[in-house]
Amino acid sequence: MHAMAQDGTGAISEPFGNGWIRHLINGLQHLKKVKFHGCPYVGNEALENLKAIKHTLEHLQISQCDQVTDKGLLGVSENLKLLKSLVLHGLPGVKDKQLCFKTLKSQLPRCDVVYQDVVT
Repeated sequence: MHAMAQDGTGAISEPFGNGWIRHLINGLQHLKKVKFHGCPYVGNEALENLKAIKHTLEHLQISQCDQVTDKGLLGVSENLKLLKSLVLHGLPGVKDKQLCFKTLKSQLPRCDVVYQDVVT
């Protein structure tokens, strides 16, 4: 499997949440594309767990995930240096969107970073 998409509220439930993501990713070491959209229980811990596939992950979308914060996004720039594209939008837990966008752009120079909530 080279791609994984988690869309909607029913995909991940509270009891499993971020731990479920860790177990899933550990079994899928060749993922190139991950999309988290509308997953209320995906947060910073889930993003941290993506480092298990840092050697293969090239495309990441995080959208409408209320628990993701500035810390989680900045962790992406530290853990996922091989990303080619990063699409972000609808992340109310991120307080300083402009700073996160600038940091991601500077720390991931080979990555096309699109943060739809930030005016460039």
